[in-house]
Amino acid sequence: MSAAFASRPTGRWSSPASSEAAAPDERRWPAEGRPAIILPEPPPAWRDFEELRNQAQAMLDSRRQSFPQRIAAGKLCPDEAARELRAFSDLVRDWEFICDGEGQPADTGSEQLRRDALDQAIERIAAYAAQHGGFSEQLEVQAHRVIALRWHLEPGRRTIARARLTHELRAEARATKGEPARA
Repeated sequence: MSAAFASRPTGRWSSPASSEAAAPDERRWPAEGRPAIILPEPPPAWRDFEELRNQAQAMLDSRRQSFPQRIAAGKLCPDEAARELRAFSDLVRDWEFICDGEGQPADTGSEQLRRDALDQAIERIAAYAAQHGGFSEQLEVQAHRVIALRWHLEPGRRTIARARLTHELRAEARATKGEPARA
């Protein structure tokens, strides 16, 4: 976790009925009218790329494990499960590309699907915090990472484009130095 996480104020949850507004250097995740989490802007975990990749993978894995039982119990419709699995699979593809330059990032056509899935996850975390009187350390770390994943999907953020450029520049530098393509 980045040093910024330790030095910044922790997030707080906000219920839909709450009139708590974000300060100028904060942001409410997701928008008004729903359970939300208020964090500094940018989110403290925005630079923790490996942890963000691990968070995306953990979210995909937990859905793959729990969805069959939830569908069988009638608690989740198969179409919604398929949408969420696609969103988190695409998120993992993006973060594998961002971190390693391996494979191809997800198609930009699913960006809104990923945003919606992460917003829903943030709402669930905020609602859980509200029901339990705040954040445990583990829940706070998860909230910071999920919000950072969502932050990277903001229009104009261009995280994938920057990662692509970084990977190209590193490959060019290795080629110039005569190093193997993958060091």
